Amino acid sequence: MTLRWLLRAAWRACALPVLLVAPRPASAQLRPLDPMDWRAFDPGTRVLAQLGGGIFFHQRASIGQIAGRLVEAPGAILSWTTGDAGRVALRAVIHPLRVFRVDSQFGVPLPHTTQLASPIVDAGDNALETVLRLTPARATAGSLLALRWGVRLSTHNERKGMDRHKTDFYATLGGRLVRGDLTLAGEGGLGVYGTQAPGHDKALPVLYDAGARWRLGAFEPSLTLVGQAAPTPIRGNEDLSELRAGLRFGHARFLEMTVIRGLAAYGPHWGLALAVGGPALAVGR
Repeated sequence: MTLRWLLRAAWRACALPVLLVAPRPASAQLRPLDPMDWRAFDPGTRVLAQLGGGIFFHQRASIGQIAGRLVEAPGAILSWTTGDAGRVALRAVIHPLRVFRVDSQFGVPLPHTTQLASPIVDAGDNALETVLRLTPARATAGSLLALRWGVRLSTHNERKGMDRHKTDFYATLGGRLVRGDLTLAGEGGLGVYGTQAPGHDKALPVLYDAGARWRLGAFEPSLTLVGQAAPTPIRGNEDLSELRAGLRFGHARFLEMTVIRGLAAYGPHWGLALAVGGPALAVGR
């Protein structure tokens, strides 16, 4: 990780308003790691469930050098909070299906990528992770600090050109700050990701997210920046960055719509996601 790379990353962050209105191309490992879900540590929460899906336009895939429309549906997230005073959350992230309509091919695929006929059907990202709350129980209604680690499973078929048939490990440290109706949250960490590119056995991307939520009665608008920065350019493990603007209706049980804008050279041009969720089991409510 060089000084030049750090300066370039800082410049990108400062240039965010420009990126929002200046379209850029996209491709690669398809989606960044989603932010930590702090609702798992709400008082009385035991089991959380979420169901949804998304559609992403002008999504480009680096491995197959293809561009088109990506549909990820259905998707589910299950979370079980356990341990002393609800200190540990065990999570399963399930995306059994991706459908990619290929609109164009813009380069030469990696070797052995042979199944590129449209539409391409493959598994999405599936992960198992653990979140450990580091702050004491009395802080669960407000400010929190937590450590997350997990594994993204190798459920993809690399011959189909969408993503790598590799296992990814990651660990992040995150925090949440609540001040009245405003909630701020952020997270940073490191991934150890498998690669498909010849000459590389792993990639070490820096993982990050930062966001804000504002409670307005039954509604909760949000704005979140999420992505990964790759110090060493490796095909299939490139920089990813998305700005997500969401509107949630409800609190414990909710319906949420999120508009996604791709900011880096790799990712969707824009997308739309819908989700419903809430506690499947709660104690003391």
